[in-house]
Amino acid sequence: MSKSNMHVADLVGKPTYHSSFVAPAVVSSPDAALYLGVTNQTLRNWRCRGMGPDYVKLEAGNPASRVYYRISDLDSWLADNTVHVSARKAGE
Repeated sequence: MSKSNMHVADLVGKPTYHSSFVAPAVVSSPDAALYLGVTNQTLRNWRCRGMGPDYVKLEAGNPASRVYYRISDLDSWLADNTVHVSARKAGE
């Protein structure tokens, strides 16, 4: 069956692949906040205090430059801040 003759019913339950989709390597500060479950203001506060995940600032000398976060840095920061609860502690 050619693609032009396909119907929606033919696609139900079948995986679809979009070769043009590429997950972003970096996201904006508001998107990073959403990813982490915090507000964009919290990320701003963390940056000012030298806390939080690493970030990328394009045009570093420009005060109006935009801030971006690498997804890998967000994931690393989450992993580094994970509290592991042992079975013994959970029962106490």
